[in-house]
Amino acid sequence: CLTLNITQTNNVVLPSPEGKARKESLQKLLQENTMNNKISSWITHSYNKLRSDSEAGASKKYTVYMAKGETEGCQIAFRPEVESKISLKLVSGDSSLLYGMSALNHKHLIEGKYYTDSTPPYNGEEIAVGENETTPILVEFRTYENTEAGDYEFVFEAVNGEGVIGTYEGTVHVWNFALPVNKTLQTAVGLG
Repeated sequence: CLTLNITQTNNVVLPSPEGKARKESLQKLLQENTMNNKISSWITHSYNKLRSDSEAGASKKYTVYMAKGETEGCQIAFRPEVESKISLKLVSGDSSLLYGMSALNHKHLIEGKYYTDSTPPYNGEEIAVGENETTPILVEFRTYENTEAGDYEFVFEAVNGEGVIGTYEGTVHVWNFALPVNKTLQTAVGLG
């Protein structure tokens, strides 16, 4: 796994010369046709409801906006024309902000029936994606009170047995304020 060396200047994260060269190389990959074995793939907001019959999107870049002390994410989705086994990995970025990944719409065959497990943890293993079925992988980021404000770049790469399916750029934009540590909500429940 490649780690992007970063330096902090005036609350803006700048890549080192090695990181910049790697980023330019990855941007070139992004511009190429990322259709491998007729697999559509895209990155989108984590709150978009992607069902197994959702149509393919087109975006390969996405920005997540976060305060300090927040968890937020995005989805990288796949829709092959033929059944395929796909894996996703972090190629570059600050892994300390990567909170976790979950395979959504993942099905398990149990006693002859398929059951959907909505959010099993995903650790980069191959997952089976059915023919003309959309399967997203949720990518979650976590910031802390001491996270520096600025933009953090991430690059993910999806592969199957034939090679690279797609490369997806994510930017985590961290605002310069923190959410309260103790979350509270005033309520009048139980007064009557």
